[in-house]
Amino acid sequence: MLSPAELRVTETVGRLMEFWGFKRQMGRTWALLYLSEQPLSAKEIRDRLDLSVGTVSMTLSELQRWGVVRGVHQPGVRAELFEAEQYEHYNR
Repeated sequence: MLSPAELRVTETVGRLMEFWGFKRQMGRTWALLYLSEQPLSAKEIRDRLDLSVGTVSMTLSELQRWGVVRGVHQPGVRAELFEAEQYEHYNR
């Protein structure tokens, strides 16, 4: 379950992505992963955003192709986990 603030952010990013011609679920999923302190499994994403198995699978694949989400492995965890890419900005 998302907090009211997380729900507002994920919905707003989803609408913004949709405005730019992307799928709304891409924005919602990316925002959820970006806000999460820990990587999430596909099941956790499905449960928190109330999405179907197929939607989550296709969305994660697309986000990985765009390079904004990556799969991660944690020792002792069998499920594949996902996190938003974190890019460092350097002042030159």
